[in-house]
Amino acid sequence: MISLNRIIYSYGLRISLNRIIYSYGLRISLNRIIYSYGLRISLNHIIYSYGLMISLNRIIDSYGLMISLGRIFDSYGPMILLGRIFDSYGPMILLDRIFASEDGSHWIRTLAVID
Repeated sequence: MISLNRIIYSYGLRISLNRIIYSYGLRISLNRIIYSYGLRISLNHIIYSYGLMISLNRIIDSYGLMISLGRIFDSYGPMILLGRIFDSYGPMILLDRIFASEDGSHWIRTLAVID
């Protein structure tokens, strides 16, 4: 089994999460990708693997999509809050809080809450 971290890494971070979902034919959401791999990792752990140098917000911005994960989920099915993914790991976290700050400072504070 591979993790979402390995999926992103195997593409060399050349594509966005949006494109990963496209490659599955719009049939699954990020939540379902994580479930299909046995919930072995959390999104928090993915970012820790990269040394906290980037946030999901910055990954998306770097591809010029200028969208939030909330919009990705809106496009592919029922609205799923990132907090629901983290239900198994810790407190509920809302997307608007994670992406509230362009400089990433709010993101770092949110990571501290996750841990």
